[in-house]
Amino acid sequence: MYNTTANSSTYNQALQLLDSALRIDRQNSVIYDNKYQALVKLGRFEEAKVSLQMATENIGNCAAGFMAMAFLNEYLNNFISAKSNYKKAIQQYGIRSQYSN
Repeated sequence: MYNTTANSSTYNQALQLLDSALRIDRQNSVIYDNKYQALVKLGRFEEAKVSLQMATENIGNCAAGFMAMAFLNEYLNNFISAKSNYKKAIQQYGIRSQYSN
């Protein structure tokens, strides 16, 4: 599923830039998503989970962050955590749909 043979120096450079961007804007979900994707490409799954946890804390119950965390936990065969994250994502999507009417 994930390409761990990716060009690591390019992804490591990207991670440095993404960390700099997060120091400027801690509530930007795109930065967190890009950081998560880069970490996954490098096979650094635990760091990817930490990045997603930071996203959900700093953005405030980010549904997309919970979904990404669920996918990652499922990939890592951590099904209990995956189920919990799916539930949180569904709840957040439901809350958002309440306010869109």
